[in-house]
Amino acid sequence: AAGQALFSTIAEIEANGIASSRLTLPGLSQECLCELIRESLGSSSFPNIMQFSALILEKTEGNPLFAVQLLGDLHKKQILYFDEPSESWSFDVEKAQSIVHSDNLADLLVAKLHELSATTLKHLKVASCLGNQVKLDELSALTGQPLDQIELSMEAAQAEGLVHVTDKVCVFLHDRIRQATYELISPAERESYHLNIA
Repeated sequence: AAGQALFSTIAEIEANGIASSRLTLPGLSQECLCELIRESLGSSSFPNIMQFSALILEKTEGNPLFAVQLLGDLHKKQILYFDEPSESWSFDVEKAQSIVHSDNLADLLVAKLHELSATTLKHLKVASCLGNQVKLDELSALTGQPLDQIELSMEAAQAEGLVHVTDKVCVFLHDRIRQATYELISPAERESYHLNIA
């Protein structure tokens, strides 16, 4: 996987006597998560934000990518919702707690991937074989699909918060997303994709 390749490269650099340093980034604090939640929702009116952010912190360990993914999932399931009468955000505490205590983040990503169309998922699978970023024209050539179809697929994946597309390049927003996508590829598909890439 890409994570193993990174650690292998770092070990090789260090073995060659090149100085390197590691920077470990901590997760976001609950205060930072509150700010992220407010910005994501476009509103500062969320009376129970401390309770909600504590649940998000517990589940995501402060990882901003996973916090945003979980926010989107809770909103999609209408567990996090805008309450019109009070003009503020609210959430179903019991449902949020059951989701937070049952789903793991890898399962959340896989579920999001399965919600995509079969075509979009296939395009993401091929892209995952190429690494964290891929040019859309390369993806078009490898899949035999017109560039406009690839663009539509990547727009759908971008709308789900899985990739970012800019200047005809698709970038997975996190290596865990690319890895989850890659792991969905059957051995037969994987062999076929890698043969086409070679």
